[in-house]
Amino acid sequence: MSVDFIKNICQHYDAGYQCLVIPTSDEKRCEDDLALAAKELQCGITFWDEISGFRPGENKAINPVAAIASVVKADFYSKPNCMVVMRDMHSHFGKSDVRRAIRSLSAAYMFSHKEQRRPLIFLQPTPLIHPDLASCLTYIDYPLPDPVVLEGVFDTIVGQAQVKGAPGQPPTKLPPPPSELKYEIIQGLRGLTAAEAADCVTLCIKRHKGFPPEVVSTIEEVKANILKKSNILTYLPRD
Repeated sequence: MSVDFIKNICQHYDAGYQCLVIPTSDEKRCEDDLALAAKELQCGITFWDEISGFRPGENKAINPVAAIASVVKADFYSKPNCMVVMRDMHSHFGKSDVRRAIRSLSAAYMFSHKEQRRPLIFLQPTPLIHPDLASCLTYIDYPLPDPVVLEGVFDTIVGQAQVKGAPGQPPTKLPPPPSELKYEIIQGLRGLTAAEAADCVTLCIKRHKGFPPEVVSTIEEVKANILKKSNILTYLPRD
């Protein structure tokens, strides 16, 4: 849980912002924090994608323009106030009718006004937006998991891991690493999303059958491979 992020979302919601953009690849963790913000605000929350429409809710609009336009209708949601989280809508920002719908409705303060608050929250893995939308979208930063969150991810994965027992014996729980090595592992995981960190810890367990010092090199290898996808940065492991 990111306390500062939740506080920031609540402040923008109360201030009546029309459209927010949250660029993050940590989608599940971010959505959990948005749900916590909605609980604090005592408002509803619904999530849209072009596979299922809005959930929860009866509105199954798949078409992006129809989905955006439906948000301002009184019967859109069971409550007048709710967060409307739209996943991967940035894929449609290149379409003029989508841009027009967002710009027209936000300029007229149709999403959030004195009768109802239903800000659009665009959740996307990239910060890129169409320049035509720059004036009506506000960026909200979602921080990468801190050491406390990463330790929770680590403990969950290790707590579920088992090692093969002797012939005829059931598997046993994987013993945790020494505290010094655990600290080094958690520090090594910094910069990864929660999902990436979970995958990385799982790989370490499968590759090393435990936690020898070599797990640190495996973590560096994973981070190097992730950076390669950017085609910009290169990760140089420690000597």
